[in-house]
Amino acid sequence: MLRVQVKTSRSYQLGRWVIHVSTSGGNQSWNRVVKLLDPSTFDYLFVLVGSGRRWFIPAERIEGVRALRLGGPKYAEFDVEHGDPILGCVVQEAPSTIAS
Repeated sequence: MLRVQVKTSRSYQLGRWVIHVSTSGGNQSWNRVVKLLDPSTFDYLFVLVGSGRRWFIPAERIEGVRALRLGGPKYAEFDVEHGDPILGCVVQEAPSTIAS
C-alpha cells in the first residue's frame, strides 16, 4: 500500500504553479502553530493545478516544506499526463446582488 498526499492549486505566479504544502489554521481554535510538510508521512505527492497539469512526486525528492513551485525543470520528470482544467470545478462566481 502507498501513502499519497494530494494537493490542488489555482495559484499561478511568475510562470510557475505555487503549491502551499504547509498547514496553518483551518478552524477557530488555531494555536498559531504552522505544520510543515513532513515527507516521512507519505510516499508520493500528487498535485493537480488549475490548468489540469498533474505531478506525481516521490516524497524523498520534495525539497520544500512550506510551498513548491511547479512547472519548471526541477520537477519536470514527475509531470504526468495533463487532465481537464479544474478552474470551473473549484470556483463558481457568486451571483451579483447589485441590480442596475
